[in-house]
Amino acid sequence: MYTSFQQKFINLLVSLPDMRYVSAGMVMAIIFNIGMYGMLLNQTVVNVVERKEGEEKLAELDTQLSAYEFEYISKTSHVTLNDAIAMGYVEELSPLYVREGDLARLTYNIR
Repeated sequence: MYTSFQQKFINLLVSLPDMRYVSAGMVMAIIFNIGMYGMLLNQTVVNVVERKEGEEKLAELDTQLSAYEFEYISKTSHVTLNDAIAMGYVEELSPLYVREGDLARLTYNIR
């Protein structure tokens, strides 16, 4: 009726001291895995929502930065030498420059 392998497997199951412990352990493992799946799924959803909010905030900051850059460019294009002198700036007669390849020394502008 049973093959040799099936008979050995049935004898092994019957010889276990108490199947309730094995069943309880398997049920606990299934419940643990379902709980972990739910927790990880929740964390994934939270990460996706936070990323979307971060991208929206970044786009808003980029728009504000562009507006500030445009305002700066428009203001600097209207400043004249007379406006700068009125604000207290003075024209330097002999300004100091740093050469491009030599960062260790300052040189005078020779005209």
